[in-house]
Amino acid sequence: KLRVKQYHIQTDFVLIYQDNGGKRRGELIEIKPSSQTTMTPKTRDREKLQIALNHAKWEAAAKWCRLKGLHFRIVTEHDIFHGGNKR
Repeated sequence: KLRVKQYHIQTDFVLIYQDNGGKRRGELIEIKPSSQTTMTPKTRDREKLQIALNHAKWEAAAKWCRLKGLHFRIVTEHDIFHGGNKR
């Protein structure tokens, strides 16, 4: 059974920076383990529900960010620990 509920999201980081062209940019960054971002054949049902809920929250956060002129990004351990190689 799916319930409609309003959630408040607290992102892990808010970055405000100036890009190479001198334009001011803003990003909201959420850090999650990859196991909480994607489903695999081994994903348990309870975990699938949490992943689906995460995706719904992130979709809403991305929409809010677009309206505010910000960028929303999800970062996993694969983005952080990549052996120094650009991805």
